[in-house]
Order: sequence, then structure tokens, then C-alpha cells
Amino acid sequence: MIFINNLEAKLTSLGVSSEHIQFLKQELLEPNVYDNYYDLTNDDESIELVPTKNIASLGLRGVSNQTWWDHAIYKVGTLEKYRMDRFERKNNFSDLGTIYQIFSNDEFADRKEAVELKYYPKDNKYFVINGNHRVTWAKLLNVPAIKAKVLRHSLNQSKFSNYFLYVEAKELLIQVIKSINMRYVYENNYIDVYFKDIFVVGRSCPQINDFSNEEVVNMVVETFRQIIDYLRKIERDIKFYQIFSEKLRKPIMSIVRLNTKKESHLNLIKRLMEE
Repeated sequence: MIFINNLEAKLTSLGVSSEHIQFLKQELLEPNVYDNYYDLTNDDESIELVPTKNIASLGLRGVSNQTWWDHAIYKVGTLEKYRMDRFERKNNFSDLGTIYQIFSNDEFADRKEAVELKYYPKDNKYFVINGNHRVTWAKLLNVPAIKAKVLRHSLNQSKFSNYFLYVEAKELLIQVIKSINMRYVYENNYIDVYFKDIFVVGRSCPQINDFSNEEVVNMVVETFRQIIDYLRKIERDIKFYQIFSEKLRKPIMSIVRLNTKKESHLNLIKRLMEE
């Protein structure tokens, strides 16, 4: 708590607004989904003045969906306090005007290990490759822009289409699963759906590492749709059998079992209704 208060007091004394400090406590680091549908261009790195507000996340030292503030107080991630302190001492923070110049002058990008960023133009997002501690200070101090080495990436339209086809299908699957109070496990190239501890349905389903492979993407999307169809059938069947009293339900199920050869499905319905 002392360190948190000291950081807040330090930023305030330098002229950082309370609104910006509150923003840091709420703004989350983004997961980098962009590598799924961008390719690295053949162009060399360029030195650019980058708007700090467009830097969406740290590199390996950051944790997505956690706040910039929690990283700065070392609650999450692997930023190192001695490196944060060293940068502060080396640059002799005094006032914001001077600080802004430190981050935006040419010397800041001429260092042996300059801040290095990936850039995804269509989404206008930057992600840190090198310089996590310096970028964190830039965020804390609300620095408008920093000089950095930028690796530009280009949108791959085919990957883009395949990725969002997959995302849409997966989001629908999760929505259906949650709507009927079930859960899923997706690992080892297999997806299983459970109601409490009752296994409901499972399918072979590879994890997608390359969204340029349209055949694999379509196969996974079709698997999601098959699971959705089966879960919706279960939901309809449960509603149908719930119409009947317990006394009538058993003979009706027996008749259906004899005429449709769906014993395993009916047994599952019965177990789910008993829970």
C-alpha cells in the first residue's frame, strides 16, 4: 500500500492528472490477436514518433486483460522495480515538459536497445517487442508520443476472413453452452462439453495455429456447429419430456427408444433431467 501511494503521489507531483491515474487503473492490456491475420512486411524497421495511446500492450513481461496500473505496482507481469527506478534516476524526472522531450527526441530511438514495437496499421495498434519498462513509464506519465523502432505488419485478407469466421463460430458455441448452464474443455485437440460432471458431447477439434489453412478452419467451424446443433437438440428434448408427468415420461421414453434406437441419447436426457 505504501508503494502504491508513493507512486500515485510521485505522478501527481510531476503533474499527472488524477483522471489519467484513474484511467491507468482501468485500462487493460490487450491480448495480441492481430498476429493471427497480419504478416510481417519485408520492409526494414523504421524510426517513428508513435502515439503512446495506441500502444495496446507490453511484450512478454505483460499480462493481457490486466491493467497498466497493476503492472506498474508489480501486482501482475514481470516488470522489474530496479529497472523502473534506474530509468527514472538516469533521466532525472522533474517536470512533464522535460519528460516528454526525453521520450520524443531522436536520441531516445538511437540507443543500442531502442524501444521496438510491432505495428498493425488497419487496427492502428502497437505492441511492445523491446522496451517494456520505458513504455510503462510513458504510459504512467501520459507521454503523448515516443520515438521507437517500428516493425510494420500488413493485413492478410484471407487470414482475416478465416479468423473472424472461427471467432464468430466459437463465440456462438460458448453462448449456447452458457445458456444451458454447461461448460466446455478445449485441449489436446479435443473439445468436451459437460453439465456439472456429466459428459454430454465430445468431438475431435484441432487448435488452429495458422489461419491461412482454410481447410482446417472450416473443419473446426463445422465441428462447433455440430456441437451447437446437438446441444440445441438436447435442450428441445428436455423441454419436450418435461411436459409429461414422471409417471408418463418413462413409458414414452421406452417407446421412443424402441422406435429410434437412440438409447444412449435418451439415457443422457434422463440423467440431465434428474440433476
